[in-house]
Amino acid sequence: MRWPIRRGGWVPLLPLPWRMAVMALIPTTPVLLGVDYLMGESGSTLTQVEKAMPLDVWGWLLIVSGSAIFVGFGMRWRLVTIGALHVAGAVLITLAVGIGAETIDWQGGFRGPWLYLAFGLASWMTAFGYVVRKGGGTRGSK
Repeated sequence: MRWPIRRGGWVPLLPLPWRMAVMALIPTTPVLLGVDYLMGESGSTLTQVEKAMPLDVWGWLLIVSGSAIFVGFGMRWRLVTIGALHVAGAVLITLAVGIGAETIDWQGGFRGPWLYLAFGLASWMTAFGYVVRKGGGTRGSK
């Protein structure tokens, strides 16, 4: 089957400085959310998933994983980056499910869980992309 409209020749790849800025959002998000968890919250507003561990643990998991992504990117350490992206994604998706289970109802309340889920999935997809990239992404490899 043919598409009724022809595709253009444009390849949507950002130039390097802008691509780096966008990629910096992935580790920045867990770091900022981690700081938010370290600042504490009222126990009455926490979900059952958030109550499963002390808020400090959630905060440090997010801060350490986000910081490790920055270090991995900066030092070009592939396995550190992949591992930290996986941890950040797992924590963000876990929180998204917990928050979503208790806040999404017929009145709405889906904005927060979707933000956690979107950045969690972005972290996992980035990690997977680095895993499957031929040659491990070293200089001179395709």
